[in-house]
Amino acid sequence: MKARTDGITFKLKNIRDNKIRFDENFGPGTNFSKGEETIFLNDCYRKKLNIYSFPIVLARVENEKSTWFEGFNKKFFYDQGAIFSRISQKKYKILIIQYIIRKYKLYKNNFKIKEIYKIMIDGAIKQRSQKQK
Repeated sequence: MKARTDGITFKLKNIRDNKIRFDENFGPGTNFSKGEETIFLNDCYRKKLNIYSFPIVLARVENEKSTWFEGFNKKFFYDQGAIFSRISQKKYKILIIQYIIRKYKLYKNNFKIKEIYKIMIDGAIKQRSQKQK
């Protein structure tokens, strides 16, 4: 879950053969403004594609201003809950709890743990309801 698009390459044939696509419900310009890379890689992992990480630069990207990141606010955590729900319908609550614990330093001055949990669960529920439509 630490990958970025500018650091990923694939054998296109493997992606096509396994019918893996970016989820159009995630990423800039969607209801859930982040997570497309995480979901894509998770889908590759589920299809048992080999995923390797090498510490070489594939491209350089100027990150002047984000089109979606406005800080660790409610929207950020809401979207993160949706990502976890999309990744695992069964384990999303566990993923949310581990994230809340692991990322406590990011939000401790602005939110309480219970608040973040509720926000992330709301995002997960919204993602699940969209999937059922």
